[in-house]
Amino acid sequence: MNDALALAEAKIQSFVDGFFWILPNLAIGTIALLVFVLAARLAGRAVRRVAQRRDRSDLGVLLGAFANGGGPTEDWPDEAGKSEPRRLT
Repeated sequence: MNDALALAEAKIQSFVDGFFWILPNLAIGTIALLVFVLAARLAGRAVRRVAQRRDRSDLGVLLGAFANGGGPTEDWPDEAGKSEPRRLT
């Protein structure tokens, strides 16, 4: 019985020691995660701001403009009388 108790105590002590050994790695990982989350939010905000400034709040219109080379656009009415952005050439 004494051996089992000593074995359990040694095992718990090794868990506690292991936790304190891994604690700096957990802190570094948490800091890296926060940096990446902050960078993602800033990038999202920048894309949203560019889209709103160019009147392309729809992601499909924005990516289509990037695929066509971006550049200045002007609203041209189509046959139905709706305005749609078209690239100036």
